[in-house]
Amino acid sequence: MLLPTERILSAQTRPVEARLVDHKTTHQKLSTSGLLLTSLQPRYDSTLTVEQRRSAENGVWLCQNCAKLVDNDESLFPGKLLSAWKIVREHSALTSIGQTVHSSVETEYQRKHRQILQWKGQRVMWVKMPTPQQAMTLGTRPWSSVQLTVLDCTEFYVKIKGDGWDNSRSIPMRNIEIGHDDRFDLPELLEYDR
Repeated sequence: MLLPTERILSAQTRPVEARLVDHKTTHQKLSTSGLLLTSLQPRYDSTLTVEQRRSAENGVWLCQNCAKLVDNDESLFPGKLLSAWKIVREHSALTSIGQTVHSSVETEYQRKHRQILQWKGQRVMWVKMPTPQQAMTLGTRPWSSVQLTVLDCTEFYVKIKGDGWDNSRSIPMRNIEIGHDDRFDLPELLEYDR
């Protein structure tokens, strides 16, 4: 279980610990999946049987950061609150079965790839940008822009071909910035030497 503000990005993003909401004895047990099972002694409930205390129904799953917060402040995280969170998260997990979860984190290259891929087979403007040393003597845009076609695009490169070019050309995504040519009302690929 994660605190309500957390979201699972992938199974490998962080280690997870199992915490028992109520257990009389303190013990640690490493499960077959490599997760740590520990007890929360302050939340002991004498009305539970030994079997109930050891039951998975009495446990909550937390990332290490949240487990530390929960362990250190019983008044802020009472057993009833943890149980309520567990019910909410289990319901959320059950209703999301079969639905793809997309990572909310997108790299700069992924963002560029997604945008440039829309222009595949279309005309765009390409501008070779000067290095900082060249810009000092030649200006910020010393060369004319060229209309060309985007042939392909991955997260790592953009493949382009201009009119009259014998061969296509691949540009590393790290060297590309995206702009807009107002004169031709076309997307613009700015190529930098990096």
